[in-house]
Formats: sequence, C-alpha cells, structure tokens
Amino acid sequence: MSLRVWVGLNVRRLFVIYYVGHSGETGFSKRVEEIFRFSLGGAQSVGYKAHFEDAVVDGEAILSIWLTAPTDADLLTNPSEKLFWAQDIAMMTESYIRTALRNDLKINTRCLPGPL
Repeated sequence: MSLRVWVGLNVRRLFVIYYVGHSGETGFSKRVEEIFRFSLGGAQSVGYKAHFEDAVVDGEAILSIWLTAPTDADLLTNPSEKLFWAQDIAMMTESYIRTALRNDLKINTRCLPGPL
C-alpha cells in the first residue's frame, strides 16, 4: 500500500494534508470527521486544527483533510522541535492509515494531496 501526504511549512505554521476518496454519499464529510475523531483528537491536543473540504481534483472526487498547527519560530534551527514534529506527523499518519483501513475508506487516491 502507498499513501500520499502533503506536508508544508509556512514560517510558524505546519500543514499536513490527506485525501480520502469521496463515496458520493450525503453527509460523507461528517461521517469521515466522526471516524477520525479519536485519531485527530490527539493531534488537536498539541495544537492542530482539522478542516474537512469536499473537492474534485484531477477529475477525482475527494475529501481533503487539512491539519494546521502553530510551530515555534525556530523550528528549522531547533533539533528537538524538528524531531517532535517529524515524529508527530509519522505517528498521526500511522493512526490515520489504521483508522481508514478499519473503516473501509479509500485513502490511496490517484491525485496528489496539496492545497486546494
């Protein structure tokens, strides 16, 4: 299995973007938000905010899950901050994958995640 994730940094803000293939069902984004409640709840405890947006990218219907978190101004020069965020993204992504697979969500989309 492969998973595409977009990670970005804007001076003092970190972005992590995942895509889920959209099922087309009414209320899909709310259902997915509930599915990830526990996985993303941990992320929110360290400052992430989660955003869910329906979109069509490269002809594929997806649900974009944006996570943003404030970082310290010295993130790029502070080894312990870099280590924390790198490990946090890895652990959050593992939780995301396991949760998606348990709930039969399509996370291996054709299109590359990124800002909409």
